[in-house]
Amino acid sequence: MKEKGQNRIKNRNPTIMICDDDRDLLNLFQKEIGSKYSVITVDSGTECISRYIDEKVKGNKIDVLIVNYNLHDLPGDIVATAIRDLCGSIRRTNTVLVSALELDKELVEYLKRKDCVIDSATKPVSTDSLMKIIEKAIAG
Repeated sequence: MKEKGQNRIKNRNPTIMICDDDRDLLNLFQKEIGSKYSVITVDSGTECISRYIDEKVKGNKIDVLIVNYNLHDLPGDIVATAIRDLCGSIRRTNTVLVSALELDKELVEYLKRKDCVIDSATKPVSTDSLMKIIEKAIAG
């Protein structure tokens, strides 16, 4: 006989991963949104992919990935594509590509069609704007 509540899904805050090579920006966003969400910050594309794999192996879901396009080691579109490939046939993570430069609209549309990103944003991104981006991404 099963105990009452055994099949209940555990409530948790959504987990947001932010990948940017600007440590000051990462620290600011960690401080500002950390009270509402579980936040993971990484400062390179390689670390982002590695940490995503680690979290997946542990059974943890990354709900939203905010990734800078202009990282020092890998372009953000490569990171977004790698994360999408790691998800398999069902997208588990809603990814938003951000950049200080205007992104090529054809690239963004291509990434959307491949289900690698759901949106893009232009820096500077205020904390309020980031919260709206995250809320939209969580809503799917």
